[in-house]
Amino acid sequence: MSSIKVYEVSGETRPLNAISVWDASSSGTRPLNSIPVWKDINEGDRPLNSIQVKIVDKALNAIPVWFNGGSEPGPGPDPEPLPPYTIRLKFKEGVTPTFKMGTGTLVDSTNNIWDLTYENSWANLLYNQTNLLKVLNTNANNVTNMSNMFKGCSSLTTVSLFDASNVKDTRSMFAGCRSLKSIPLFDTSNVTSTNAMFSNCYSLTSVPLFDTSNVTNMGEMFRYCKSLTSVPLLNTSNVTSMIHMFNWCTSLTTVPLFNTNNVINIGNMFGSCHSLTSAPLLNTSNVSSTNSMFFGCSSLSSAPLFDTSKVMDISYMFKECKSLTSVPLFDTSHVTMMNQMLFNCYNVQSGALALYQQASTQTNPPTGHGSTFRNCGSNTQTGAEELAQIPSDWK
Repeated sequence: MSSIKVYEVSGETRPLNAISVWDASSSGTRPLNSIPVWKDINEGDRPLNSIQVKIVDKALNAIPVWFNGGSEPGPGPDPEPLPPYTIRLKFKEGVTPTFKMGTGTLVDSTNNIWDLTYENSWANLLYNQTNLLKVLNTNANNVTNMSNMFKGCSSLTTVSLFDASNVKDTRSMFAGCRSLKSIPLFDTSNVTSTNAMFSNCYSLTSVPLFDTSNVTNMGEMFRYCKSLTSVPLLNTSNVTSMIHMFNWCTSLTTVPLFNTNNVINIGNMFGSCHSLTSAPLLNTSNVSSTNSMFFGCSSLSSAPLFDTSKVMDISYMFKECKSLTSVPLFDTSHVTMMNQMLFNCYNVQSGALALYQQASTQTNPPTGHGSTFRNCGSNTQTGAEELAQIPSDWK
C-alpha cells in the first residue's frame, strides 16, 4: 500500500482528517495491520476489519501520523530511535519501577512509560518486575545476553519486535511471564541456549518458527506452557538436551518429528502432557536416559518402537499412561534402571510379558526394577493374564 487519502466505513467514504489518532499502545508509529482500532472523531472507535482503505494519488509518507510515547499524542514524524542499550517499558499506573542492577539510567516519560538504559549484559535486567505490562520499543543491537531478562514478569502481556541478532543466550528469558499470550519472531540465529526460555508461560498459545540452528540446549524450553496446543518444527539438529522440554504442556495434542540425532537426554520430555495422543518416532539412537519421558500422558494410546540400544535408565517412561494399549519390545540390553516403567498402565493388552522375559534374562538384567509392571494391563483380559505371569518383585 503506497498511498491513501480516504477510508471507508460501512460503505461511507470519510476523509483522512476524520481520523483522530491511531490507537497505538506502544511508542512510535504503527503499520496498519498492527492497529486494533481507528478513532473516528464523529463515531468513536471502529474495529480495523470494518475499514476499507482506498488507494489514491497521495503518498503515504506525506500524511501526518500520530504516535504515543515520550510526549502527548500529536501529529508528527516518526519518533527518534532509542539510544543504544535502551528499552522503553510501560508499567501499571502509579508504579515507579526500581532495579537492582548497579549503574544504569531510568528516565520517566509519560503515561507510566519509562526508558531504561543499561550498557551491559541484559541478563536479569527486568527480573521479577511484576508491574511491567508492555515492552514498547528496544535498541538492543549490541546485546549478547538476555538470560532471565523478563523472568517473573507475571503481568507482561506485550513484547514488541526488536533486534536480537547478536544475542547468544536466552535461558529463562520469559520464564514466569504468565500473562504473555504470543511472542514476536525474534532473530535468534546466534542463540545457543533456549533452556527454560518460556517456562511457566501459562497463557502462551503459539510460538513462531524461531531460527534455532545453533541451539544446543532446549531443556525445559516450554515447561508448564499449559495453553500451548502445538509447536512448529524447530531446527534441533545441534540440540543435545531436551530434558523436560514440554513437561506439563497439558494442552499439547501433537508434536512434530524433531531432528534428535544428537540428543543424549530426553528424560521427562513429554511428562504430564495429558492431551498428547500419539508420539512421533524420534531418533533416540544416542539417548542414554528416557526417564519419565511420557510420565502421566494419560491420553497416549500407543508408542513407537524407539531405539533404546544405548538407554541405561528407562524408569517411569510410561508411568500413569492409562490409555496405552500395547508395549513395544524395546531394546533393554544396556538398561540398568527400569523402576515403575509401566506403573498403572491399566489398559495395556499386550507386550508387557515379552518385555519382562527379555529384560530379566539378558546378560545383565536391570538392577532397578521395582514396580515396573504394577497394575499394567489389569483392566484387560489379555493384559491381566500376562501380568499374572510376571513375578511380584517386578510389579
